[in-house]
Amino acid sequence: MFYFSRQEGSRTSELTFGGWNQDHFQGELHFHNVANKFSWLLEIFWFIQRGLQRNSRYQQNG
Repeated sequence: MFYFSRQEGSRTSELTFGGWNQDHFQGELHFHNVANKFSWLLEIFWFIQRGLQRNSRYQQNG
């Protein structure tokens, strides 16, 4: 489940596996088919891991 905040500078966007936060939507949740059910791709420019901002070139030893 993806949630992207609309507020500029907000750090409340989320990517959740195995469920969803009902605080982030109203009404019914609808599911849609995907083009390839075995994989998906998301381009990420930066993310926060354990409170530290990482860019898309983050490496496992970083």
